[in-house]
Amino acid sequence: MGEARGTDYLKALARQKVVNVEASARAILDQVIAGEYAIGLMSFNHHTVISAQKGAPSDWLKLEPVPVALDAAGILKDAPHPNAARLLIEFLTSEEGQRALQKADYLPAMTSVPAMKPGLRPEDGGFKATFFRPDETYDRVPRWLQVVNDLFRS
Repeated sequence: MGEARGTDYLKALARQKVVNVEASARAILDQVIAGEYAIGLMSFNHHTVISAQKGAPSDWLKLEPVPVALDAAGILKDAPHPNAARLLIEFLTSEEGQRALQKADYLPAMTSVPAMKPGLRPEDGGFKATFFRPDETYDRVPRWLQVVNDLFRS
């Protein structure tokens, strides 16, 4: 959207008295499904699919551009079991590990391993996405928190 349009959008959204829930995206989706809220503004699309497959009234809308945060895995400097951690990371980043995530209806990071339900990724879902690298996210978090505090917590 760009800075100006995005700011205008957020200001208009804030005027609607959006409830800011301090919980995980999964927990908020569960509250929407339970009828505590009419709509959730931020959830992972694969979570809505997992819930719908279990019979929940759950779906997602492609409000472009969809924000995508890339995750990273690491091992703490003083981890009590660093070799076990390495093995876990090796498994998670292997095709076998990605297939395990796929079978749980999570979105594999490897493009060679498709999602269980087509259409959840930009390349096969026909939607645009903005990808944020971990370093970009880290650099922008202070500004984003300021916007949230100014517009949604005042």
